[in-house]
Amino acid sequence: MPITRTLRTEESNNDDNEQAETYTSFIYKARWFVASQTEGEDLKPIAIPQWNAQQALINLNIEPVAFDLTGGNCQGFARGRQLTINPLAQLPHKTLLHEAAHIVLGHTSEGNFADGETTPRSSREVEAEAVALLCCESLGLDYCRG
Repeated sequence: MPITRTLRTEESNNDDNEQAETYTSFIYKARWFVASQTEGEDLKPIAIPQWNAQQALINLNIEPVAFDLTGGNCQGFARGRQLTINPLAQLPHKTLLHEAAHIVLGHTSEGNFADGETTPRSSREVEAEAVALLCCESLGLDYCRG
């Protein structure tokens, strides 16, 4: 378990204005263990049945629409409960998962609130990318090139 601690020195005890130096150490807790402390055969990855993007969209109530954004370097986008993927997208399956995540996480339904109640765009993009990464890894799909 990680613990953040403060480094105590004679100088820091005498000077209250001095910034205390912190560091992280790790301790073992009762009933916690690491993989190296286990015995037996290595676990085999769970087999994932064949994934079908169209069926996933149907189950999530997401409608695929034709790509209509011709300017810029857009891989795909989502509007409401619709998503579209650029026919020239580098990794269309990753883009599909990213855009579907925006819909499922409610990013496309937040609207424009003047009082700042929406999730910041940077957070929305990180959330959608995290979903795409986890889904690609679980399905054995390429997440990036190179």
